[in-house]
Parts: sequence; C-alpha cells; structure tokens
Amino acid sequence: MNVDYAPESVKKQYEELVKLIDKNPKSYNVPVTDVAKVLGMGVECLNAAAHQG
Repeated sequence: MNVDYAPESVKKQYEELVKLIDKNPKSYNVPVTDVAKVLGMGVECLNAAAHQG
C-alpha cells in the first residue's frame, strides 16, 4: 500500500497495523482489541463497522 501522500496520523496507524500482522505472519487474523486500540475506537464500534462494511 502506498501511503506516501497520506497524513502522518494515517501513516502511523498503518505502520502499527503492519506490526500487529507481523507478530504472527502465519495467521490471517489479528485480535480485534489490538486493532481497535491502534485505530482509537472501541471494540464494539469496530465490530459494528466491520459488519456494516
């Protein structure tokens, strides 16, 4: 993903999400609590957003 022109806050979130994925490269999922923390949102809110697309 090219984030060259993205705001610094988005770049930081992207880097943090990549670190979460790199912790367990053989897995295809990341704990929703960790992702919610990186994105600065509640778990319930993230779950609702994911289900709504």
